[in-house]
Amino acid sequence: MSELSLRRHALTCALLSAFASLPSCAATPAPYRVRFADLAHGTAVGYDGHRPLVIELQPGERIPVNLQFDGEDFDLVPAHPSLELVVKQHCSVRIWRDGIRASLEGEHFDENPRTPGRFRVGLETHPGEATRLDVVVVGPRR
Repeated sequence: MSELSLRRHALTCALLSAFASLPSCAATPAPYRVRFADLAHGTAVGYDGHRPLVIELQPGERIPVNLQFDGEDFDLVPAHPSLELVVKQHCSVRIWRDGIRASLEGEHFDENPRTPGRFRVGLETHPGEATRLDVVVVGPRR
């Protein structure tokens, strides 16, 4: 191999190494979209987990909530209370590697909310009232 060929080969290897170390620019794969109302009919059977799952929700739809507590010192009574979230406005939820994100129009899931959501657990006590465990979940505000 000539000296020029060796230099070209070394330059090619250096460039390939540099490109390989760059962050991936691959686009997120197209999401698998399904309406919440259709989930009970098996419409998510084709979902393979290799792309985002986007669930469209309509106002008035009810989402059952499973609240569980498992501990040595306490039991939840009743063990599985009947709770539901009621959808207030048309929106979509994306479930993907970066977590669960919501969007009003079903497309822009990565926009930062005006106010982030929060979660709080504590004991609430007031004179003359029973002390209670207070669990508060506040969704983000757009």
